[in-house]
Amino acid sequence: MLFAKKFKMQHKEVLKKHKILRTDTTKGKMAIRVYPSWDNPTSKQAIAMRIWQLNYFVEFNKFRKLPVDDLKRLYLKED
Repeated sequence: MLFAKKFKMQHKEVLKKHKILRTDTTKGKMAIRVYPSWDNPTSKQAIAMRIWQLNYFVEFNKFRKLPVDDLKRLYLKED
């Protein structure tokens, strides 16, 4: 349970940093666009959003093999 709580807090902080979740000082967003690795946005704002979002994507289609190292990097990240 501690792992799940820590995981949620780490990822909530990322969303707060990018002003997606509401905080005491930011309104938050009603909706966001998600830009996976195969998408090529053209606007500066979309490109900037895609850059930080790519750290949270894991590709599962490579040779039908589960990317264990990538999943560990994402979900077992230490502070």
